Amino acid sequence: MQTLSQEAVTYFQEIVGAKNVRQSENDLEHMGKDWSTVPKDLNTAPQPAAILLPGSTDEVSKILSYCNTHNIKVVPSGGRTGLVGGAMAVNGEVVLSLQRMNKIITIDSIGMFAVVEAGVNTQVLQEAAEKRGVMFALDLGSAGSSLIGGNISTNAAGKKFIRNGGMRQQVLGLEVVLANGQVFDLKGSLRKDNTGYALEELFIGSEGTLGVVTKATVKLMTRPEKMTTMCCVTDTFDKVLRTLELCHLKSLKVNTFEFFSRTSYEAVKKLKNLKPLFDGNCYMLIVLEGSQDRIDAMVESMFSDGLASDGLIAQSLDDYLTIWTYRDMIVEAVGAYKCAKRTDVSLPIPAMGEFIGDMMQRFETRPPSIDIIAYGHVGDGNFHIDYISNETSDYKTILAMERTQHELVSEYGGSISAEHGIGLLKKPFLNLTRTEAEIDLMRSIKKLLDPIGILNPGKIFDM
Repeated sequence: MQTLSQEAVTYFQEIVGAKNVRQSENDLEHMGKDWSTVPKDLNTAPQPAAILLPGSTDEVSKILSYCNTHNIKVVPSGGRTGLVGGAMAVNGEVVLSLQRMNKIITIDSIGMFAVVEAGVNTQVLQEAAEKRGVMFALDLGSAGSSLIGGNISTNAAGKKFIRNGGMRQQVLGLEVVLANGQVFDLKGSLRKDNTGYALEELFIGSEGTLGVVTKATVKLMTRPEKMTTMCCVTDTFDKVLRTLELCHLKSLKVNTFEFFSRTSYEAVKKLKNLKPLFDGNCYMLIVLEGSQDRIDAMVESMFSDGLASDGLIAQSLDDYLTIWTYRDMIVEAVGAYKCAKRTDVSLPIPAMGEFIGDMMQRFETRPPSIDIIAYGHVGDGNFHIDYISNETSDYKTILAMERTQHELVSEYGGSISAEHGIGLLKKPFLNLTRTEAEIDLMRSIKKLLDPIGILNPGKIFDM
């Protein structure tokens, strides 16, 4: 367990101000963890030594330089909305929170980019872009809490990945501080730069293990044309995939293509006491861009081909909110159970139906107290599979089911993490979908950029 000397505390207070060095029990508990559901047997209770809140890149640089010289471990921190323990400080690390660095520096509707500090809230940037008549395309369930720097660090994705890509596709350039305090300005508003390695790519999705992002230049987009939102129900997952294919064949722009299971639907309906939609096994939430004639033709084909048995096309704000509430409230519904484990995987899209059938067959003999909630972004091959129970004694069984699931993902050529990252909680499974040679290469990059290993130690892999 790392301990922090009074000399170090005094130095940090001189750099960021005494009020921005926090060591109260409440602050350490609150800011030393993320949104993860953490198993007690992993010994991952938050135990940071201090919380530092710098206000500038220069302050971040001085902090990291000092920590590197004195071998003080650091956990970079954004909105802490991650679900795999990536922002957990569990061994007396210093938490470096970027939340004070929250300036929107530029919104440029000619070059279609924004320059922002790492602590800018995702929703705040969305709203600022909208006021200028443009759009920041990343759309997350945690938009009201997540920060841009954290989105970059975890390569966040979200509900519109099929249309706009994830955070990696939004980044034009970064300002990054390395472990030794060196500041790199990795291009900014350039759309084209063919001068060797794209160094900024190293830091996107690196979970704060290679450097600390302090500023970003991100893409802006024009707002989409008229969109149609619908929710339809069908009986098999194969028909969900065939509906996605139909959207492509009809040359419609698919903005969103979400799926949720009957168990997801029932859990949300119970939690929120919502009016029912319609009965079925598989629910599809689809948002399409295009003319009404083309969308009407697509919907007619869905029903005439037997791909959907019932549905609702949003004709009002109330319809729209009802449809999205059933999808957006799944996470909250899962959290209402005494025992819950959230997972996040990706698969080749054509194999998703076979994977789900195979997985459910393997879990037929599970305890009746354990239920499985499946939902996610079918348009990009991303499943969230959550295990729920009101019996806390089921946790060990659920952890065993999680390993079985990840082993099956490996058999299908998928990934154990589509958008949540690895952090602490998925580290035991990393070798299921990444080879030892790949992991060793990642270790080599880590050693090059952070030789003594002060940045987010123990995350993604062990050194």
